[in-house]
Amino acid sequence: MQLELELLIPFLAAVLLGGFIGSRYGSVGAPESKVRRLLVLVLIVAATKRLFETFI
Repeated sequence: MQLELELLIPFLAAVLLGGFIGSRYGSVGAPESKVRRLLVLVLIVAATKRLFETFI
């Protein structure tokens, strides 16, 4: 599989920007309980997606 640089650059920028914003929000702005709830939500979505990919 060959990656196209024109396609990779926007995704890389989005990942870096999202990681920076998320880490800032998690360390400075959000209470611990809210960060935990967001993590639970992300894990549930990822697990649901994995189950659908496995059985469908």
